Amino acid sequence: MKSLTDEAGYWWIPEDPTQRYPGRLSYDPKDGARLELLIEKDTPSFTPAIEAYPLVHGVTNSGRDITLINCYTINDRWSHVGITTQTIFGHLALDGFHLPSAENANIRSISATVPFLSSWLGTTGIDITHDKDLKDFDIAYRQLPPLIARIASSMELKVSVLPASIPIAGVFGEGVTIRENIWLSLKPEQPQPYSDLLNALHVAFDFFTFACMGLCSAEDIQFEADFHPRTLTNGAMVYPRAHFHYMPVYSPKKQKTPHPMDVLLKHSDLSNQFEPFLARWFGISAELKSVRVLYLSALYGDHPYVENRFLSMGQAAEVFHRHFRLGEYMDSERYDNEVLPLMIDRIPTDLPGDLAEVMEQRFEYLNEYSLGKRLKELAAENKEIIVEFVPDIKDVLRAIVEARNQFTHFSPKHERTAISGETILYYTHVLRMIVELSVLREVGIPSELLRKAAISSELYRRMFRSRSH
Repeated sequence: MKSLTDEAGYWWIPEDPTQRYPGRLSYDPKDGARLELLIEKDTPSFTPAIEAYPLVHGVTNSGRDITLINCYTINDRWSHVGITTQTIFGHLALDGFHLPSAENANIRSISATVPFLSSWLGTTGIDITHDKDLKDFDIAYRQLPPLIARIASSMELKVSVLPASIPIAGVFGEGVTIRENIWLSLKPEQPQPYSDLLNALHVAFDFFTFACMGLCSAEDIQFEADFHPRTLTNGAMVYPRAHFHYMPVYSPKKQKTPHPMDVLLKHSDLSNQFEPFLARWFGISAELKSVRVLYLSALYGDHPYVENRFLSMGQAAEVFHRHFRLGEYMDSERYDNEVLPLMIDRIPTDLPGDLAEVMEQRFEYLNEYSLGKRLKELAAENKEIIVEFVPDIKDVLRAIVEARNQFTHFSPKHERTAISGETILYYTHVLRMIVELSVLREVGIPSELLRKAAISSELYRRMFRSRSH
């Protein structure tokens, strides 16, 4: 992907393309886009200070079409020569075309290079044969058919293995390399807004994050537009494409492809059921969103303390149970209509108003399961797997709830127990396994397949090895 570190050019608002301003663009994944505009004293201001606007278009001196998305002005500075320097901030950038609108359905497809998927896919187009004495080798490359799955009635996902470049032999004795790219693409039947396709891409990434137990992310994201096509000599229509620059929510210090032994569920494990599993994942993605966010934050967020990870993973388990399990002691309608009014009526009338109000609010939630009961239910659903790694799971769950309460329900009436960082990390591992197994079961992964995969997972073995000795 081309860098946007320092690009000079001319910039304008799409509503007024005739009024263009010179300026220099820099882009950093951590800080987004910063556009420094130079505005002469007698020239109208680019935009009023503090104003937000959806798009800014530009053309760099090297001829690159740029679109900045979600922009606003952050300051104005007068220079001594009568020129205003105006700074525009943008969250996102498209490098390749001018997006006409941020809301309209004007994107045909989204695609990304995802090296992460090589271990999950477990296949390559490189074919090596050799003779018995290993002296002579034949290396050939064949184009693999893409993996195609319909994830919804109007959306198709494709995983393709493509050569990054055609190797050309050099002089005798020089090496020749063959490098492959794995592309993941989403193509709807009808064009969609860029944000809808970007969200769908991240939903797909999260599926592979859970299946592989590692953060799935892209090296390059590209959009294919649905405007300004050109016709090739053979009559084919070609639409413009743009590289997408954005600030990733989760950016580990070192992105890496997981070791095949660490991957929980490979493509070969999912076999012919991959399409319905993925379709189910997309079908419940909205209900899973909070779980996915908390899970990703716990494992890949920039947390300096393991306690943050522990609390986030505990919340992920609790939120999952709230969305996908009953979690109530009795029928909620009966509780609300018969039990709750009686409890509220019995609140003493001479209590301070604030206290009576708090009691009433807490009575509303007494019918819901506690965290401990939710964790017990989720652990019981995967007991055959969990006890292989955590034989004393009942005691561990009680300890997890006590540890959580020390952080979130501290009271000077109760003595605080010192808990080591190693113990909190162990509790986090237990919660992580509960969340992963629960989510994958909800997608439809059969219990026996999940058990076989978990028991043979080297990552799980490493996570719990220290406690097994």
